[in-house]
Amino acid sequence: HKVDPNRLEVTQAATATRDGLGMGEGLYCGQHTEVVISRVFIDTSGTAYYSDAVDDCYARGVIKGITENRFGPNQSLTRGMLVTMLYRYAGEPDGAADLSAYTDAGAVSAYAEKAVQWCVKNGILTGKTSSTLAPKATATRAECAAMLQRFASLTK
Repeated sequence: HKVDPNRLEVTQAATATRDGLGMGEGLYCGQHTEVVISRVFIDTSGTAYYSDAVDDCYARGVIKGITENRFGPNQSLTRGMLVTMLYRYAGEPDGAADLSAYTDAGAVSAYAEKAVQWCVKNGILTGKTSSTLAPKATATRAECAAMLQRFASLTK
């Protein structure tokens, strides 16, 4: 019996296993069932401490890979990547901002444009300097903490 993917609703993100598959729960034709989902990223180990978090965030649409099948677990996080995750977590809300005051606004990657605008508009992302956003600069731990705090304050 072949499963029709259009009739399967995953209700719990897959938990990674060592064989490259994920085990989760779902509803198929209204019946609870256990589902096996292939791991999306070939560079994340099912035994790594972060694998469940990566799988869950991917299933929720918060993260995507650096390529179609690579996550880049040891790659540094840029300011643009961080605000993109926050924007997706918030449900990709509307809200454009004028970035013309920043001389490096053109350096914002296409995938991050709406996220950067929304985060600037809502005060989550501020300039690295008064005239630069530095969207491709590594996000420091201090910047991550500040942006997470601003985001959390916004969503209260």
